[in-house]
Amino acid sequence: MASILVTGLCTLHWGRLQYGNVGNYYIIEPMFRLLHRYFPKYKIVTTFQLDQLFVEKENVEVLPMDLYYEWDPEHDVEFAYKAVEIAEELKNGRQVELTPYLKAVTEVKYVINVSGDMWGDNAEHVGHHRFLVDCLKMKAAQILGKKTILYAVTPGPFSEEETYLLAKEVFEKFDKVFIREEVSRENLIKWGISINNVEWAPCPSFLFEANREYVSEWTEYIDDTHKKGRKVIGMTFGGFNMPIGPYDMWPRDDYQYDV
Repeated sequence: MASILVTGLCTLHWGRLQYGNVGNYYIIEPMFRLLHRYFPKYKIVTTFQLDQLFVEKENVEVLPMDLYYEWDPEHDVEFAYKAVEIAEELKNGRQVELTPYLKAVTEVKYVINVSGDMWGDNAEHVGHHRFLVDCLKMKAAQILGKKTILYAVTPGPFSEEETYLLAKEVFEKFDKVFIREEVSRENLIKWGISINNVEWAPCPSFLFEANREYVSEWTEYIDDTHKKGRKVIGMTFGGFNMPIGPYDMWPRDDYQYDV
């Protein structure tokens, strides 16, 4: 059976993707369902650490997180560069021992990178050298001739020259990049990165299907507000965007919301 690998900087410790930032969850649930809809004969494997209920309901296979990142920066960077070297040797027809990550890549047709607004400097807030590791892992997949897609991304910024050059190389070799807002296109042009492979599409979070049977004081308040002819705007706060950490701090002082 043909397979699709979903990976990227949204590879986080168990629970953080589903329960740490609801905005991420609003993205991944519709995404996996769309993949099954349009690739019904494909197996979906992922480095995202999801609970068993999600795995069974959405029909995905979870791979070990350390295939992608182990939160050991020096080790992760070393192994990421090694993956690129091995991919080059494999491409040139040499017999080499594959790393677990490369083995997973060789077994799929598509590699979909889901990194949200972390594909750039923002990844450093989550783990040291994570963005460098991500770029190298994607470069290895591209060397092996896999179709690579950067999906629902807000790329950049890229402050370090060395990292920028690698990011530019990898970005321009993605078969397709889907950005979520027009300003990303403007930024990419400003940064001197080709946008020939870029398409602008709404974030898949807009396709999230609410549980209509769920009732709370807030849903009743919103329904009542709608009946009065008033408009309601919902906002999701990401802990990583707050001025003070940790991301799950609670309670927070009012001034932290001033921005």
